[in-house]
Amino acid sequence: MRRFVFLGFFIFSIIAYWTFPISQPSGFFQDSAAILLNAKCLNQYGTDEYGTGYPLSFKSFDDAKAPGLIYGVGFLENFFDFSLASFRLLTLLIGFATFLIFFFSFVWKEKLLSIENKALIGIGILLSSWVLVMPRFSVGAVCIPLFCAIHFFYLKRFSDNQKIKFLILSWVSLAAAGYFYHNAKIVMGVVPLLSLFLIQMPLRQKLFIVLIGLVVVSFISFPWFYDLLFRGGASRVSQIDLDIRLDSVLSRFFKHLNGVFFFLKGDSNKRHHLGWLGQFSPLIALFFGAWIFKIFRDRKGSPFEKYTVSFLILSILPACLSDEGVPHALRANMAVIPVLVLSVIGAKNFFASNYANKLTIVALLLSLTTPIWYWVVYPSRSVGAWQQQDFAQVENNKFDHSASSVYFRLELAKQDPAVCGREEMGSAKFISPADP
Repeated sequence: MRRFVFLGFFIFSIIAYWTFPISQPSGFFQDSAAILLNAKCLNQYGTDEYGTGYPLSFKSFDDAKAPGLIYGVGFLENFFDFSLASFRLLTLLIGFATFLIFFFSFVWKEKLLSIENKALIGIGILLSSWVLVMPRFSVGAVCIPLFCAIHFFYLKRFSDNQKIKFLILSWVSLAAAGYFYHNAKIVMGVVPLLSLFLIQMPLRQKLFIVLIGLVVVSFISFPWFYDLLFRGGASRVSQIDLDIRLDSVLSRFFKHLNGVFFFLKGDSNKRHHLGWLGQFSPLIALFFGAWIFKIFRDRKGSPFEKYTVSFLILSILPACLSDEGVPHALRANMAVIPVLVLSVIGAKNFFASNYANKLTIVALLLSLTTPIWYWVVYPSRSVGAWQQQDFAQVENNKFDHSASSVYFRLELAKQDPAVCGREEMGSAKFISPADP
């Protein structure tokens, strides 16, 4: 009976993820619309909205958007005529694919976990703000956990059998993430060095393999790095008020890793967080706490755990380089997968303990309040975050030439991107590929 109850809640969590995929939140954000507009321009004219041919960073709001998702949607435009609503469905699919890859790679295969234990972990993952809310914000950052899940999938296989091909594939997957969001660019060069924890070979061979990793990452990263240096790809840096003083970076670092952000309060931005509980659900908080208890009890961790902890620490760094929105869930979203990996390890130890049942029920009940909050409270609390007022104005033909409403006009009026002009930041004129 207990197994069926937990499996029922697991199915309920999947339903909660897919509930109101288009209508809730009822608005969209200008970054999502900008990505869609550029994808349509790219598909029809081979340029971005400003007439630049096949760029490696998209000017957009002078924020040098990463190209990966834009090119991907531009290609899919050959088969589907995307609206903002269907674009959100696409990023929800990406988020769910991330869950499936992680669940079947790290949870389903665990022989020490029963079916109900696996269902509880699945519930904990799906009812976390980072998983439930973030994919509804259709931007390139949504793809980062997917690449991290693939990275850890191959890394675990390498850890188990020491086949170099899996290590190389893990590097390739992470290097590719740099084409979807900027946070991956900051850390990917260090990741091959972390592999020293996992390579069970003589030192000379270890160093040679790490050198291969650096070459692989450098080769894949060279195009965007060239763009960063010589073609305006660094314009985003000027927007975020970069502050790399050691004391400031450390202060922001501990604002992310103090437990409050992950498990109690979360990001204040309602595009990144429900405004209820932490970025992770109480179930994941419980399992992660069990992992910490295990480390203090045993005073050691496996090489794979050492790698995962190092990756977690490194993943927070991109969110610590500016005071903007700290703690910042979007810039720190590379932390999602390593936290879940350690939580699964903790869960294996937790479910073997005598006090697991009562604590699990409490954490489960708290976690199940998340979809209720999402359905009842979140819509009214998140109006400003999703530009619902702009959306309503354009729907009523009150077009004010603001950057965001033009994109909504593109969506609602079903206009060709070439005739959808706008004034950029109040000064720079939109240049249509069809009307230079």
